[in-house]
Amino acid sequence: MSAAIRFIESLIDIDTVFLTRTTRLISPKELRTIEGVENYMPVVTVNLWPGRDDDAKQRIAEGITQVLERENIPRDAVDVIIYEVPKNNWAKAGKLFSSD
Repeated sequence: MSAAIRFIESLIDIDTVFLTRTTRLISPKELRTIEGVENYMPVVTVNLWPGRDDDAKQRIAEGITQVLERENIPRDAVDVIIYEVPKNNWAKAGKLFSSD
């Protein structure tokens, strides 16, 4: 298993998944218990700073898809949306990352 997939799995273990057929966020553990989960279509949103090439984005999308496939979600049902957010539009603790 690649380091990227292990990293993605670690995020999914602690974060939530929004399913387009639900009106709430659910945990991956709860996802496993939903009857007919294969009919749900997860949309995963990834926010990144600009700079990764298309090959890197492809690896990220593929890794996310593989993790969700292991949760019995068909590959064709998985959407991954990647947003590139400039550092001057991203702040932490009140400070823009572009001001470093």
